[in-house]
Amino acid sequence: MADARDAQSYALALTVLLVAEWLYLDWGSLPHATPADWLHAEWIDLHRGDAFAAWVQLLKDETDRVAALADDATRQRMADMFVRAVELEAEFFDATYAAGAAQ
Repeated sequence: MADARDAQSYALALTVLLVAEWLYLDWGSLPHATPADWLHAEWIDLHRGDAFAAWVQLLKDETDRVAALADDATRQRMADMFVRAVELEAEFFDATYAAGAAQ
C-alpha cells in the first residue's frame, strides 16, 4: 500500500505486512486440492504450516509491541491502516475469484 510506504513508518509497514500474511495463512490453511502446476502448489505450500504460522505470530506480537509503545495518533493510524488493508485484500480475493469463475 502506497500510504504505508510513503509514510516511511515501521508501525504502518508492519501493520500492512501483518494483514497480508495473516490472511494468506488463513487462506493457505484451507483444504485445497494441490494444483498440478508446481508454481501454484509451491505458493500454497509457502503460506501454510507451522513455520509460516510462527512467522505470522511473530508479526502479531511485534505489531502489538509497537502499538503498545506508540502514541495515540500512531495507534489510530495503525488501526485505520489495518482496516484499509483488510478491505483491499478482500477486494483482491473477490476480483480473483470472480475472474476465475468467469473462465
